[in-house]
Amino acid sequence: MYKFDIHCHCAQGSACAKAPVRDLVRAYKKAGFDGIVLTDHFYARTAAIHGDYKAGVNNQWQTYLTAKEEGDACGLTVLFGFEYRWDIYDFLVYGLGPDFMLANPDMFAIPFAEFAKRVHDCGGYIIQPHPFRYLKAPIYIPIDEVDAIEIYNGSHSDVNSPYPAFYNDLAEHFAREMKCIGTAGSDTHRVTDDGRPNRYAAMLFEEKIETIDDLISQIKNQKFTIEKEPIA
Repeated sequence: MYKFDIHCHCAQGSACAKAPVRDLVRAYKKAGFDGIVLTDHFYARTAAIHGDYKAGVNNQWQTYLTAKEEGDACGLTVLFGFEYRWDIYDFLVYGLGPDFMLANPDMFAIPFAEFAKRVHDCGGYIIQPHPFRYLKAPIYIPIDEVDAIEIYNGSHSDVNSPYPAFYNDLAEHFAREMKCIGTAGSDTHRVTDDGRPNRYAAMLFEEKIETIDDLISQIKNQKFTIEKEPIA
């Protein structure tokens, strides 16, 4: 089995993250992972931090290239994704890169259904992370536009987290009832003092993953299991 975390963040790409990108990559290698998908936040306001939309896209891609360079050096596969925000809701996008992002500078202003259509028309894949995190707001799960939902998020815990564990239970129940593919991601934002990701979630894939297309194919065909706790 090949162990991946498909939802994590670093400081260079996500303003809320604390882990320097190279430290993050080394942390996953130390924790026994075969690869990660770096899914830094790409929101209207985070893009603007870098000056303008194009600069925001460039920062996202350059951060990934730095992560990949470190991964190549230490033996960890690093793939690219991004976490897109529509209104207050987040969506993980896989299979597309800076060309798509630059070609869609209005992505934050269009209806989500239109954004999803553009992603799918270009061969991308969408997973909705932590779909029940915002219980004080209307729950929005566009089941016809997303390809899968995250049923286990490593930040949802009854210990040292503002997000209780039952958020994952709600997501898993929803996916089962809707017959929707359920995935997992740690949502790591920092590295611990002993040099490991601060949160844990793993997807164990049956076949070796070298490209983002490999990963999407195995998710579509459900050739994976979810590991919620590290194996000692």
